[in-house]
Amino acid sequence: MPMRTILIAIPVALRAQTGATAPSPTGLPARIDAIVTPFVNARDFSGNILVARNGRVLARRSYGQASYELAVPNAVDTRFGIGSLTKTFTAAAIGRLAERGRLSITDAAHRYVPELTSDTTITVQQRLLHTSGVPDYYVLPEYMARRGQEMPLGEFARLVGSKPLDFKPGERFNYSNSGYKLLALIIERVSGMPYAEFLRRELFVPLGMTNTGTLASPALVPKLASGYNPGFAPALLQPASPVDRSWLDGAGSLYSTVDDLWRWAEAARRERTAAPPVQAFGWGPRTRFGSVSSIEQTGRIPNGYTSYLAVYPDSDLVVVMLSNVQADVVEQIGIALAGLTLKTNAKLATPTPTLTQELASDSLSRYAGRYEIGPGFALTVTTDAKGLLLAGPDGMFLPLNSTGGGRFFFRPLQVAITFPRDSAGAVTSLDWGGQFSGRRVR
Repeated sequence: MPMRTILIAIPVALRAQTGATAPSPTGLPARIDAIVTPFVNARDFSGNILVARNGRVLARRSYGQASYELAVPNAVDTRFGIGSLTKTFTAAAIGRLAERGRLSITDAAHRYVPELTSDTTITVQQRLLHTSGVPDYYVLPEYMARRGQEMPLGEFARLVGSKPLDFKPGERFNYSNSGYKLLALIIERVSGMPYAEFLRRELFVPLGMTNTGTLASPALVPKLASGYNPGFAPALLQPASPVDRSWLDGAGSLYSTVDDLWRWAEAARRERTAAPPVQAFGWGPRTRFGSVSSIEQTGRIPNGYTSYLAVYPDSDLVVVMLSNVQADVVEQIGIALAGLTLKTNAKLATPTPTLTQELASDSLSRYAGRYEIGPGFALTVTTDAKGLLLAGPDGMFLPLNSTGGGRFFFRPLQVAITFPRDSAGAVTSLDWGGQFSGRRVR
């Protein structure tokens, strides 16, 4: 089945148009600042925002620092890691190869990557749609042990290709970064060129995306913002954890700017009639504000970056957010900005609650332990000199900030955490924002 992708032909007029800026509606920049500034003050957002409608920019704003150590502010042309927005490019690259008859999305991925031996029937399309059953590498013990080491695509295929599947292919949806990393390898083997080079030639150059490229390279990226993780009070930030960027290929490896991503979004908006729908591959369809359709993608990587890109095709609206803090606030801010622009009664974003500075003590050590969420999945809480730390299966510990009175807030995922106790006062479980609970185990 022929598959159109966005960017089949990018007219020169489109490239020229994306440089235009329209007069902002009265007071829009100030109203955007009012929404965003509390998150900047809480050190949960530092980056750039672009809001555009009808092909013209309404607001382009910069906040925070590209380097807090050197006091270098973010600027319009600052580059950021875009995390899972990378998947929209990977999917489009697969589509480009399919258009040219180099592959079919119904082909078995094993045809191009024979190292995938766990199930030789998994199709390219199932990897695109996160229905392959291949486990996400973030939960694998090999990732925890080797995240600071290089992981080339071929070696990754041998590692993941023999792992037991989480479920029968096509049986259900389970978001898998592994699937998109393997798609990058398919792109390399079918095209005969490195993944990043294929994207550059086929996607970035036609769109004039001169500030977009790969983090997974030994070369220094000019104008790249430093990445940060949430930290303890009073600084509230710390340098991002050292994770080798080669792990990110295909799933989260690109960097970009808000203007380059606007060009990408404009292409997606103009190709919204693609068949099959472009949102099926790399994008997520959403309904906002009751009845307004959008296609969106968010990104968050341990290297200290978060991102959000939303296209509202029927409203000709695009919202782009890039941040160099790994705190998952960009989506809720982005939705609020879309609601503000569309003049809906959208719920405003909720900033981080007030944090307190609590030093590690016997009162904090009572929370340390392992909390089982489900078979093979547990959260671990420990203490250091400044407070509590929490890690998932990847073993990457990040601050669990105190909000006082035995209540905590995990800023990377913006979730409130409490620790229910028994009648004797002993901690028995971990409550994850009322969404699920983990039983304390030895």
